[in-house]
Amino acid sequence: MSDPNPAPLLIGLDVGGTSTKAAVLDAAGQALGHATAAGGNHRSSAGDVSAYLRQAVTTALAGADPARVVAVAAGIAGAGSAAGSEVAERVAGDLAQVGVVAPLDVRTDLDIAFLAAAPAGDGVLLLSGTGAVAGRYRDGRLTRRCDGLGWRLGDEGSGYWIGAAALRAAVAALDGRGAPTRLTETLAGPLDVRAVTGDVRQDWVRAAAALTVGRTAALVPAVVSAADAGDPVAAGVVEAAVERLLGSFAVVADGAPGLDVVLAGGVLTADGPVRDGVSRALVEAGHRLHLSTRPVLGALVLAAQLAGMPQLAPASVTLPAPVRIDEAS
Repeated sequence: MSDPNPAPLLIGLDVGGTSTKAAVLDAAGQALGHATAAGGNHRSSAGDVSAYLRQAVTTALAGADPARVVAVAAGIAGAGSAAGSEVAERVAGDLAQVGVVAPLDVRTDLDIAFLAAAPAGDGVLLLSGTGAVAGRYRDGRLTRRCDGLGWRLGDEGSGYWIGAAALRAAVAALDGRGAPTRLTETLAGPLDVRAVTGDVRQDWVRAAAALTVGRTAALVPAVVSAADAGDPVAAGVVEAAVERLLGSFAVVADGAPGLDVVLAGGVLTADGPVRDGVSRALVEAGHRLHLSTRPVLGALVLAAQLAGMPQLAPASVTLPAPVRIDEAS
């Protein structure tokens, strides 16, 4: 059935290493649909990231005519200046394949996370999800950043960094190079370590060979569980992550007092010792904290600006629970 409604629509995209989220809003600020698919970082995510984006957009449109879309904004991990134009071209092509041909604004995931929760245009974004980065904003524009260099060169304190550090600590314990740790038990399950080689260390090498960046980051809850149970090695990994994140914050904050600080990414928006440690230090230093739990709203803010519509207030938008593509397909 064709869509009889001619009202314009906006699309916001939040594309990270772990998930691809799409939200569709009408001109009155009412959500039409919200969907999430697998991770879409063009540098680090496994699988067909273009297919994931198309699936998320099609599902979020909920049968609406894609020709009604008047603006699209996307915050994409891995879309910095090193690959921004390439990513924007690919996203435009993906959208066209599902019938969406509209002005497109592609930013990094930093921008949409900050816009989704910051009370004003000045402040700092501290993000730890699959990757990690700190950014200083003035008048809504990123003026300085620290880290966000990808898992090979940085992302210190990120989910990947925590997972990788814990894996190394566990294997070091098995190898006799490190202290005994509960991580050898806690991580064996999610890593799917099987006794097949006759050498437990080689079993771990075998299991880790197929790990993606996203799957490594997904080990964070197991690391936190071990730390909460009193394991000093796991606690040391968590404490080191907190130190790394605070170090990146200090670089961009440059000693400024009383900043609005937006915490973003799955590691820093989830309850746990990493957020607790970071939050405690920042509050004690006199900063004000805000959680960015729905960065896709920041993308919708940008889409409204691109379409020349009135300023969108993220807090005024009620998004339904996202349809997960693996459940809908």
